[in-house]
Amino acid sequence: MVPTYADFTGSSPLQGNATVAWDGSEHREGRLEIEAGGSVSLRFELPDPQEIFEGTLVVRALATKLNKLPGFAPMSVVVNRKADRPVAAEWSIPGGGDLPHENTFVVPISLLYRGANEIRISSSARSTSRLWIYSITLDEVFDRGRSATALRGVKASSATTTYATRTRPVGSDEWTESAPLSVCLREGDVSVAVETISWREQNGTESSVLCNEVGFGGSRRLGNGDLYEYEGVRQDGRTDGEPVSYHVHKGWGGSWYEVGHLTVGVFEEVRSRLTSIAWRDLAGNQASAMFSADLERFAGFYQHRGEGRVGYSGRMRVETLEQ
Repeated sequence: MVPTYADFTGSSPLQGNATVAWDGSEHREGRLEIEAGGSVSLRFELPDPQEIFEGTLVVRALATKLNKLPGFAPMSVVVNRKADRPVAAEWSIPGGGDLPHENTFVVPISLLYRGANEIRISSSARSTSRLWIYSITLDEVFDRGRSATALRGVKASSATTTYATRTRPVGSDEWTESAPLSVCLREGDVSVAVETISWREQNGTESSVLCNEVGFGGSRRLGNGDLYEYEGVRQDGRTDGEPVSYHVHKGWGGSWYEVGHLTVGVFEEVRSRLTSIAWRDLAGNQASAMFSADLERFAGFYQHRGEGRVGYSGRMRVETLEQ
């Protein structure tokens, strides 16, 4: 079964082997908001249902909070309009509405057709808050996760992510728009899906943020010591800065080994001027690096999830030096 998905976390939906249509819903950058009685339909092609044992449907969603109380937006899932055999009926999403939750359902092959199929996800008419859907994926049960992997690859094909940002002094209620921020972190030709990232600039500014599909939140300290809350929301386009690419070596057992290249940039201006950067990706790998003043070298450590720390160093690639 080919990767089948719909993702709503960008400025427009991403679709793989599927089209989406919705009613009583509104797509805002970062999510699809479904009102009481509204729905979204995932329409896709399946060559032969008998080639799979069953389908695994994952709906990443939340029911928005009611002030400080958990949200109430029961979700139902119906395949090919077989309402008498729902995959889920009035399903209450766990989590209380603080964070999206991955809701996983079995789709029996007896509900699927050769050719065109439709999965309809609806919010109960009794809902008192909105159902927010971030993504929908469908896989064969023994190949589950394939669509999510394909979706991450599509998202990563754009190497640089740009955010509209804002700051406010710690203890203040007033936010102020700040300069757009572009982030590029790529190992070889694959963008790193970061969970947390921290960096320090040559002007003394330090930032540390936690990322998700929609944006980031964290803190920033200026060179003069002033401390701010710092938030960003993904947007289209990018700043004028250019990332820097390095030949990378990792060291263990007393020797160093060439492992490819790293392209890195965190910038609000024309050129990235980092003194250090550290990150943890969604797979649990983490790294830290400090840069020379001219950015031509870095040194630090890298740790794969579940493994020991290794040395990490880089030298700027000739292509970057000639820019």
